[in-house]
Amino acid sequence: MITDYDNESAARAVPDSDLQILPRQGQSPIYRVRTGADRSPENEPPVVIPARQFWVACLDLGYLPAIQAMKGDLTTREQLIMDSATDFDRTTPVFSHFAAKLGVSDEQVRALYRYAETLQ
Repeated sequence: MITDYDNESAARAVPDSDLQILPRQGQSPIYRVRTGADRSPENEPPVVIPARQFWVACLDLGYLPAIQAMKGDLTTREQLIMDSATDFDRTTPVFSHFAAKLGVSDEQVRALYRYAETLQ
């Protein structure tokens, strides 16, 4: 999907490599954003990240308090799944279930995975 914005701050809600600025004569530029199937393949985050990188990214990006609060509402089985994970695959139904419980969007998950990928 390609979406054009007149507002730069709205367009910058997605990664820069998915943003194209189109100048217009005598007018403010158009900010073109590629999402979904039109997303730049080189900007696609990893599908799986190690648990350590996931948890550090959650801490750094401010998600950890919400996750810890949510854990009290999880079933014993869900807590076991989360606590014993050695890696996190963002495409699994279990991960999608946890993300939905947190109210985290697909774009937020992708940003988290992009960031986690940079951690060593």
